[in-house]
Formats: sequence, structure tokens, C-alpha cells
Amino acid sequence: MLGRELLSHLTVNLVWANGHDWKPGIQTTSVHYQTGSLWFVERGQLEAVLSGKRWVLEAGDALLLPSGLLRDRLLTDTGVVWWSVGFEVQLFGRLDVLTLLHPPVKWQPDPTIRNLLKGWMEQAAQQWPAEGLGHLPTSLPRDEQARLIGDGLARAIFGLCWRTLSVADPEEDRPLRVTGAPEWLIPALWAIQDDPALTPIQLCERFTVSPAHLRRCFHRFVGSSPQSYLMERRLERACRLLQSTHLTVAAIGEAIGFESVYTFSRVFTERFHLPPSKWRERSTHPEI
Repeated sequence: MLGRELLSHLTVNLVWANGHDWKPGIQTTSVHYQTGSLWFVERGQLEAVLSGKRWVLEAGDALLLPSGLLRDRLLTDTGVVWWSVGFEVQLFGRLDVLTLLHPPVKWQPDPTIRNLLKGWMEQAAQQWPAEGLGHLPTSLPRDEQARLIGDGLARAIFGLCWRTLSVADPEEDRPLRVTGAPEWLIPALWAIQDDPALTPIQLCERFTVSPAHLRRCFHRFVGSSPQSYLMERRLERACRLLQSTHLTVAAIGEAIGFESVYTFSRVFTERFHLPPSKWRERSTHPEI
């Protein structure tokens, strides 16, 4: 399963959402899905030809689809009520996590999961303007609040899919390995989470890798240099300590690996546009 450190780098964005109420005989053709998507049939029957393969979805069926899939044809002879959402699920903003669930995959959720999926997908569809027969929408969410709600619902929907579909495959508990990342990378991320005061040299020594290999792997799989990643984790820890403790600014800077309070204050101010003491004051007394 995705561990705590990986989940902190997981982003789930709702790209589109639709409710579909199709009468008998309706069909659509030739649309590319540029994102992953999930379909759920509430009533009736839906036939789909996707990248040349035929699928038949009955009431209660769910179908998880990968990005880049061609929708050759969709049709219903009986009429169908169904829901669809498109979402992007990325680790470190670059690795497609949906691929770890090996879509396309069709299943019939149990009644409890089915009710959750239907309810969340219906709420997600309410965040987008109506799109006629439910072709892939090109519109944006209704407003910024709708975007926030939609992303939260997409995260919940993906979490439910992950829990349901990954249980049967215990090897999927190392998602970075599946993408080709070295085995030491996840322990290294855990080590940084526990102690952001670590330096790139200390990481190299602990995990027996060269500085060049460390940089290559971080750039490829994390999307930043080791130094940049460490700095972000240090500043995140600094914010938590400023909010939740009475430690001095100097003590916090030392705890997270800065050599001087001056350097800590300068870097913090560059990142958040406030010195640490002022940031603490604003975060604990927002009315000021």
C-alpha cells in the first residue's frame, strides 16, 4: 500500500465529471481520454468499444480506465444511467499512479462501496456544468470552490479504488519499484521525513550511493534535486514547530539543520515572504 511518506506526495485532481442518462439507441464515437477515468453504471446496460476491445457494463459495474485510451464507440440498446469522472493521480507530480492498478479493470463493488462510489461521483458531477449527453467536457468547474470540492471527491474515489483493487496484489506495496525506482529511494524518503536535517552526503553514506546517482534518481523520480527536496522538508518541519511549540527561532533552525539563525531566517523569509517570528505570530493569531 502507499505509505505515509508517499501519500504526502500524492496529488489527485478531478479533470471532469458527468452524470449520463441515455435513452435506448444513443451512441457516441471516437474520443480520446487524456486522463484516467472511472465509470459506474447505476441502471441499464452500457456497451463500450475501447481501443478495439468490447466491454459490457451492467447495473452495479465499475470500470477503471487508463489515460490515452481511445473510445471507439459507446452505445446502449436498453437505456442507461451512469456516472463518469476523469482524474489525474500523480506521485511527485510526474508518476502516473493509476498504472499500478493495471487498468482497464472491471469489477462489481459490494453494496457499501457501490453506494459510496455513486454518491461521490454524483456530487463530483454537480461541480461541473451540464454537458448534454455527457461527452468529455471541455469546460472548467463551476468556480474555485467547486474545484476544491471536486479534487477532494476525486481523492476519495481514487482511495476507494486503490483499497479495493490493490489488496489482491501484495507486491504493489512498493509503487516506486514498479516504476523502476531503486529500492533504496523509499527508505531515503522516510529518513528525510524523520530527520530533515540530513544532508545529501549523509544520504549517500547511509544508503551507499554516489552523489551523482543520488541526484539522477531524485531528478527522475522525485522531480527535484536532493538539496531542494531536503530544503522543502526542512521548511515544512519549521512551520509545524513554529505553530505547535514554544521553541525559539534559533532552536528551530538548529533542529532542522541550519548552521545559523541568520541563514534559517533568510531562507524562510524568501520562501514564505515573512520572517519566522512574524509567520508564527500570523499563524497563531490570524486576526492580527
